[in-house]
Amino acid sequence: METKYAGGQQCSIKITTKIVYIDGNSVLVTEYSGCDDSPMQKKARSLTAASSDCPDGDDGEVAVISVTKKAFLIENSIISTQLDPCSSQILSELKNLQQNDMAMIISRFGTPNTVYDWEIKTANPLINSNNDAGTDWKRDSNDNALDYNYLTHIKPNYINQATQIAIARTILLEMLHVYLISLVDDALITGCSEVTNFPILWNALVNKTYNNNPNRLHHEEISRKFITLLQDALKEWDGAKEFNRYYEDLAWGALECTSTFNLLYPNSSTSRNRILNTNRAEDTNSMQGGVTPKSNSCN
Repeated sequence: METKYAGGQQCSIKITTKIVYIDGNSVLVTEYSGCDDSPMQKKARSLTAASSDCPDGDDGEVAVISVTKKAFLIENSIISTQLDPCSSQILSELKNLQQNDMAMIISRFGTPNTVYDWEIKTANPLINSNNDAGTDWKRDSNDNALDYNYLTHIKPNYINQATQIAIARTILLEMLHVYLISLVDDALITGCSEVTNFPILWNALVNKTYNNNPNRLHHEEISRKFITLLQDALKEWDGAKEFNRYYEDLAWGALECTSTFNLLYPNSSTSRNRILNTNRAEDTNSMQGGVTPKSNSCN
């Protein structure tokens, strides 16, 4: 992240901008907050050229972060009217992180070919009600999948028992899930419920990216692209209260059934058990395998 200081007089307004690239030209997404950065004064967003009506000064810091217009539009069009209040607050906080917000993560995944619509609600997953969360295409009255329209359900029982960081992790992982399904739409393959299975999508991504080459370095490369982004977002959301390994372990939460996870963390690995227990501890707000949850629940 590049940070610029104008220098000069003290300012009462803090301006944070993010560069949005539109057809090769840059436009700035501007966020305003009080110089004391108080939560009540945050944030009004708009697509606008950056301007500084306040005097220059250290309190008028401008942080410039690269984010694509498509990712920005996806983030700002997320429908969450049927999301429970606690999860809705967590979603809002994830969308408004300063360095690792959802638009930036999507941009770093890779710019989507199409701006897609995503709705997230608190309800039992339709495909498998035993899952804590599930993502599928939205469907018309004839049960036909709607291209570039996706729906995520987060199970009410899960919300009631999980810790807040587990819910944050789930939202971020479902965001990755939605991104992967959009790649399916890019390939014009829709309407098959099996394709919404996260491990299948992940394995397909690895195979497509590296031509079905099981080389360990390939798995590490693609996993780090996603894991590091999710880790950094969770760390920022949580105020960096814990060691990096904790946030990295949580970022692996939905990947335990993938070929990547099995290759990097085989059954004999102590790291595998730690990752599994860390996620289950936060998912159930209870001690698992000697691991105690570190986050608070919604209730």
